[in-house]
Amino acid sequence: MIKNYLKIAFRNVRRNKVFSAINIAGLAIGMAVFILMAEYVVSEWSSNRFLSKFDQLYRIGSTAKAGNSYYLQPGFAPAIKERFPSVEATVRVADGIGAGVISSNTQGKEPVSFREENIFYVEGNFLDVFDFPFLSGNKSLYAPRTAVISEKIARKVFGKTDAAGQTINISNQFGNTAYTVSGVVKDIPASSDIRAELFLSIHTLENAANRDGNDWADPNTTESGFTNVYTLLRKGTDVPALSQQVAAYIHSVNKTTNGSEYFFQPFRHLHLAPSFDYPYQTFGSLQLVTLLLGVALLILFIAWINYINLSTVQSLRRVKESGVRKVLGASRLQLALQFLSETLILTIISIVISILLVNIFQPVFNRFTGIELSLSVLNNGWIIAGGILLVVGGALLSGGYVAFVLSAFKPTSAFKSKPEKLNRGISLRKGLVVFQFSISIVFIIATIVLYNQLEYMKTQKLGISLDQLLVIKGPTVSNDGQADRNYAFKTELLRLPFVKKASASNNIPGIGYNFSTENITRQVPEAGDEKKSYKMFICDQNFFDTYSIGFSQGKTFTEEEANGGWNNSQKLILNEKAAEQ
Repeated sequence: MIKNYLKIAFRNVRRNKVFSAINIAGLAIGMAVFILMAEYVVSEWSSNRFLSKFDQLYRIGSTAKAGNSYYLQPGFAPAIKERFPSVEATVRVADGIGAGVISSNTQGKEPVSFREENIFYVEGNFLDVFDFPFLSGNKSLYAPRTAVISEKIARKVFGKTDAAGQTINISNQFGNTAYTVSGVVKDIPASSDIRAELFLSIHTLENAANRDGNDWADPNTTESGFTNVYTLLRKGTDVPALSQQVAAYIHSVNKTTNGSEYFFQPFRHLHLAPSFDYPYQTFGSLQLVTLLLGVALLILFIAWINYINLSTVQSLRRVKESGVRKVLGASRLQLALQFLSETLILTIISIVISILLVNIFQPVFNRFTGIELSLSVLNNGWIIAGGILLVVGGALLSGGYVAFVLSAFKPTSAFKSKPEKLNRGISLRKGLVVFQFSISIVFIIATIVLYNQLEYMKTQKLGISLDQLLVIKGPTVSNDGQADRNYAFKTELLRLPFVKKASASNNIPGIGYNFSTENITRQVPEAGDEKKSYKMFICDQNFFDTYSIGFSQGKTFTEEEANGGWNNSQKLILNEKAAEQ
């Protein structure tokens, strides 16, 4: 019986080539778009979940009137571990201070030297708590001047992944330091929010000689907050009570509350928030993921509606066929199974074609999202089961309607020019067409709005001029005479005929800042004045002219003031908002 259904179904598909091709194309394209969007949604949802201690990890943060901060003074981390039994481990991660030049002169190999931005200083137990896949060597980073490097760096520097015991030099703001490679970790997956190419022992900075005068970077300080502190909590810990106890301890050390409170943010919420009103920082966007999931489902739904519309049109030619079958003794169930078998064949062909389309357009989609995605992202039991249930179930439901309409005719009614029940089917089809066009119009309007917003962002005045502006990374390590060499370099640049202006700054507008400072108020505070936080940026006297930044009052530094150095500076420039405050 089933073989007969399939044989007739294939025969009808071949007979109605144009109808079948249009239906298959619509379903295949809809499914392909759905699968691509599902890859992104699943990738965002699965971030960090490969870590075995995912559910026990928390990040300590603080909140005040000025906003939330996720950097804590590193000296508090070991004390929290010692004072609170529910804290199984604390991990300090300094993610923005290690960038520099990696160099190595391995015997028998050409010397290597290149700049690397993704260098973290981490706790000795970092790779025990964050158990990234390990290749070789020792995970421990307790010993000063030890490093764990990624597979990519190992191959780039040493030409192999078995690099334990080798030596590399890191030149950064803390000087030129030789590190012994204790181990090699597999390249950190893109689904991790903590991703670096080199992990250096933070215990290296406990020795002042390894800080090159940057005493703010002492890992034992309770003054300068430059580390993310992650905690591994024992199961069953009362997290709200613990956060209050930790806050009380930190305030007792600081001798003041500064209006700040402390919280433990679950690591499982680090990428995607649990709700739209979540108050803490996340690396992903729940709003975007939800929107894309909704769009993906709508596109798949439109593909099904398109199938119903085309099938009901096609059904006009098959009403008499249904009547003849009933006269010959076919039951309603048999007719329904016959039509559903055709839907099943079209769906299977559409799924195969959609997977081919996904593989063809995957590189384009990856470039658009900036993430390396593939069908392997969906390689999860419940995701595969849910996807099959959604796609096949939806297709069968859409095909089931047509089967229900065509199998419901009485033999005598089937031979009329306009059977009553078919008219009802046509009415539903009209409603579906209206719905389909409505959703399409919404998509078109949304696309136009998004395009206009992007154009606005691209053409909006930034307050600075970036035309013909080139940024050159300066030396990583500061040493005696470096200021004179920097000055000489700028002088030589200005002698080049194609260089109109040149300026030096310790950061780039829009990229970051150099320091942050808090608890700032007027010299003579008035009632109701709040202590505020500010970001600080270091530049020379030519900076504002080079970037075409205007002044509403006052003027830039003199050359003498700019060359006096940070420690001797007695002047600063505020933006209008800071001046108003």
